[in-house]
Amino acid sequence: MAEKIILFATKNRDKLREVKEIVGNRFKILGLKDLGLAGLSVEETGETFEENAKIKALFYSKHTDLP
Repeated sequence: MAEKIILFATKNRDKLREVKEIVGNRFKILGLKDLGLAGLSVEETGETFEENAKIKALFYSKHTDLP
């Protein structure tokens, strides 16, 4: 079975570590630095955390083909 990879759109290593601890080995979690995308950013123009999360998810998914 293919390894399931998820991009966690953050440059913050501590946040990335926390997510990896929560997820365990069910998925391989990558951060922006892992994919050389730390210099790429998107303006978070949403009015809520949820809206901004969706903006980031769609933006980085288009650049990586990862969920």
